[in-house]
Amino acid sequence: MRNQAVARRRKIIYVISSVLLLVVAAFYCSFYFLTKGVEEKVAAVNQRIASLESQLRTREPGGKEIKAFSSRLVNMKVVLNEHIRWSQVLTELERLVLPNVTLKTLMGGTEKSSITIAVSAPTIEAAADLVVSLQDTVGKNETYFKDVTASALSVDKDTVDSTKVTGVSTVLKLDVKPEAFKDATPAPVVTTPLTP
Repeated sequence: MRNQAVARRRKIIYVISSVLLLVVAAFYCSFYFLTKGVEEKVAAVNQRIASLESQLRTREPGGKEIKAFSSRLVNMKVVLNEHIRWSQVLTELERLVLPNVTLKTLMGGTEKSSITIAVSAPTIEAAADLVVSLQDTVGKNETYFKDVTASALSVDKDTVDSTKVTGVSTVLKLDVKPEAFKDATPAPVVTTPLTP
């Protein structure tokens, strides 16, 4: 009887061990096949993505060129926004210089936002009127120029008769508002320059 009890226990232990071993093997196999199935699905999706990309490349042969061109357009827009525009400053200067005043020379640069002009006027009053015309008087004459300084006033004489005075020459330094060189600057209020 004792031998039978020991044999039953061994048999039960073998059965339980076998069942546990089968359960562990079943879990391992199921995880192995699930992982393998997921890997196969991922590989199939990657292959599908690659085929779609190759189809896009064949349908849109200029895709890379379009991307490169669009980046160039963005760069060009940045360059144009930062571009110095002398034309509107010179147009404003042309508008404000009096008709009887002759502009001899113009020197300037954007780094200091200043322009130096040499002018010839028939009289000292015309030269003074030019200075007043160029000055920025808020509410009356808003211009691109924030400060006008006159210097080197000299008398112009006739080349034939050196005693005859034909006018006056002066050098004007104009400080230009920095926003005047940008495209977004609204045009100043149109006013007529002073007449001699």
